[in-house]
Amino acid sequence: MIRAARMLQLLELLDGRFGRSRDDLAVALAVSERTIYRDLAELEGWGFPIVCQDGHYRLTAASSALRPVLFTAGEKSMLRYLLGVRSFEKHPELARRIHSLRAKLAAPLENGGESGVAADLDRSGPVVPEVMTALEEAIERQQTILAEYVSLSSGARRRKIDPWVMFHRAEAWYLAGRCHENDGPRMFRLDRIRSVRVTSDYFLRSKDFDVEGWLANAWTLYHGDEAFEVVIWFDASLAPLIENARHHEGEATRRLEDGRVEYRVTVSHVEEIARWIAGFGGGAVAVEPEALVTRVREIAEGVGRAHALRGPVRRLAAKTMAKRRT
Repeated sequence: MIRAARMLQLLELLDGRFGRSRDDLAVALAVSERTIYRDLAELEGWGFPIVCQDGHYRLTAASSALRPVLFTAGEKSMLRYLLGVRSFEKHPELARRIHSLRAKLAAPLENGGESGVAADLDRSGPVVPEVMTALEEAIERQQTILAEYVSLSSGARRRKIDPWVMFHRAEAWYLAGRCHENDGPRMFRLDRIRSVRVTSDYFLRSKDFDVEGWLANAWTLYHGDEAFEVVIWFDASLAPLIENARHHEGEATRRLEDGRVEYRVTVSHVEEIARWIAGFGGGAVAVEPEALVTRVREIAEGVGRAHALRGPVRRLAAKTMAKRRT
């Protein structure tokens, strides 16, 4: 059982008049009493009032029957947005509860209409259920894993990893942990993990590691050991897009005399931001650093070569299009 589902089920078990002992809770959830003790402490830290009488734990009456809460239209839309993350649907333990919450949010508000919020897009491929379960257990117990991982550059290989945390970013699910091969923190997409074997080796997770802090200087996901001071000039026509939207926590913009926008940000890797610049098709110019300028030029030249259809390639494309029309 994944941890999030276990915590929800634990709350349901605690929502009774007489409560449950730690041993009963451990049996019901198929975990150790030590795990139950940690879960109870975490629930209390989240603000759930839990009492223990004669060795039995339960939620207080005030917490088990929450009073009605009035949401504004924006707040209700935001809840629907969060519940619309399709990746949660892949876990049967969570699906029933999410469907119930969605149904309760479907009732119209008495104080006005609703603003539409698109559901969060999740581009993850299918995640092997056994992989998710094994990762949850290994993270909780701080055990090293052997994972068969499919890399875009080297194909399927076995990796020895100390798994730290799973997180959702850039429309996909990832695992962060220490890769023994590289002897440092790395990220792995969950949908590229084919299998996981939990080993008998244990590790100590660093208390200082934080995903957001680790990726603070990443444009999106690519993390490097350098600091690149990036300068980009955007055409005046793109000024509203650049000035009125937020693309990175550390960004800064200023309007140039000719109407263009100068965009500055510090990143630890140039690959992702180079692709972003190239996507504007000439409306954005990389000014600094030289590594970024070179990479944008390489991307643009590669796109140009791929689209310079000549001879047999052009004829094949024309023949394919003709078949589709008929």
